[in-house]
Amino acid sequence: MPKHLYSWREWMDGEVHILKRGEHFEKDPEAFAKSVRRYASRHGMAATAIRGTDTVTVQFFDADETEREGES
Repeated sequence: MPKHLYSWREWMDGEVHILKRGEHFEKDPEAFAKSVRRYASRHGMAATAIRGTDTVTVQFFDADETEREGES
């Protein structure tokens, strides 16, 4: 699956998404989780990406929210 076919906009909606290898991505789940975090950072966001055997559970959120929470 070419990089440009990833549904980044859909996944960046703040909801939790369970992405399946072979359906949503082709890479090793660990490599894909790193790609998710890198993509979020490049777009002014943050992301949680938890690897499973053949899944990556992701949630994107506003990076500013994490900084504000840390200031409390």
